[in-house]
Amino acid sequence: METGITLLGDLGKPATALVEKIGVATGILYEPTRIKRKARAEAKAEHIKAIAKIDQGRQVRALQRFIAEEERKQENMESIIEQAFPLIDDNAKPKAIENDWLLNFFEKCRLTSDQDIQKIWAAILAGEANTNGNFSKRTINCLADFDSRDAMLLQHLCTFAVTFNQDQAILIYSFQDRIYDGPMHIYELLQHFQSFGLLSINNINFYNLEYPSIVDLKYFSKNKKIHNLDHSYTKINIGKALLSRTGCELIKVCKSSPEALEYDKFYAYMIDRLKNQKLSIY
Repeated sequence: METGITLLGDLGKPATALVEKIGVATGILYEPTRIKRKARAEAKAEHIKAIAKIDQGRQVRALQRFIAEEERKQENMESIIEQAFPLIDDNAKPKAIENDWLLNFFEKCRLTSDQDIQKIWAAILAGEANTNGNFSKRTINCLADFDSRDAMLLQHLCTFAVTFNQDQAILIYSFQDRIYDGPMHIYELLQHFQSFGLLSINNINFYNLEYPSIVDLKYFSKNKKIHNLDHSYTKINIGKALLSRTGCELIKVCKSSPEALEYDKFYAYMIDRLKNQKLSIY
């Protein structure tokens, strides 16, 4: 018996509920073992061979291509579903996911075989199961246009991403500072993701976020509090870029710890820039 594939009986209730919801909403049946999928594929292949003995024409070749394409799509969808299982919370309510959302999700994700992008799809599926309404249709459609290079570039951009209370932000204070060096010049990187609708760029001024009191700052495993002692509110200069809703949603699921050196360097840089705004950080 093959190993490494989760059986439905071994899943927790939320994961099982997600599989059931997907089946009801989309008609997509999750195969808990690849043995069944392999047997199905072999049966189809034998059927094609039988037809081919009768007619070697264009219709048979079209049927062969169709079956091969559908098999790849099914494998992609099952891989994404499997990767979502560990990310589902115990109190998730996948049955609350809208049917139209799931239909659109699988219509887009089934074309993705790239492992890095599949991980993003899986995180979105689990995130929507955990909290209905977490991810918009626009975000799904945007991710469908990503390739492996886009995923790599977004991962680099996440190095500069922080959370203020529940708000996602990227701190880009200069287009020239070497701290932003990476696979692409920072301004070109921002332009690239602006074309996807993930963010806006301000070439002249800075974007600001304003909060009524003390603000919780989170940068990966680092947690701080920010407060402006001179005012009853806290105004934070976040730099030259402002994330859209789509940008916030994708940044949230793409974050993974950067290299230790990059992490420490940018954290020190960020704290210094925030302190220069006369903010109390503790």
